[in-house]
Amino acid sequence: MTTAATPDRVAIRKVLAAKFNDEELATLAFDVGLNREDLPATTRAARARELIACCENTGKLNALTAEIERLRPGSLQTKKQQGGQPNNTNALKHGLYSAHLQELQLDDLETMMTHGVNDEIAMLRAIMARVLRLAGSADNLDTAQNLLGSLGVASTRLAGLIKTQRLLEPQDGNDISRQLGAALGAVVKEFCLNE
Repeated sequence: MTTAATPDRVAIRKVLAAKFNDEELATLAFDVGLNREDLPATTRAARARELIACCENTGKLNALTAEIERLRPGSLQTKKQQGGQPNNTNALKHGLYSAHLQELQLDDLETMMTHGVNDEIAMLRAIMARVLRLAGSADNLDTAQNLLGSLGVASTRLAGLIKTQRLLEPQDGNDISRQLGAALGAVVKEFCLNE
């Protein structure tokens, strides 16, 4: 059984000051084994600070947080940040490419995605190569047309990525048409489509 980490003293103080009245603070002190005289402050916020300090000094902070959770369930839970949480690897298992990449390609995805647009271009070229292979072994005309349509969409996307690459990483004297031509030429050369 794992125990939850004790919330920080600021979170505890805010909950005590906002969600407990003076009588409840005195009851909390009693329940964790402190006397009301241990909390001589006159305001609720000050009494909350003293209660936390006394619990820390006597090693009863865990008992205090347990009692707070019992009386006000969920009040000490911290809210998650919006978006992906630190150390979250869900994107590697459930991300955009996971449904379309083979097992070995998924294993390499983390290492592949280190150079931004260049990696996207390389991945798109690999996908285009796969589509070309499938188009070559298509059983009927409709399947071949669909695959070639997909290749056209991928080519458009490749052009957009190359344009983005050029904007992000300007290269002397290279225009987009030459880069696009080189990219498509590499795909044609790789699959010997110029025969």
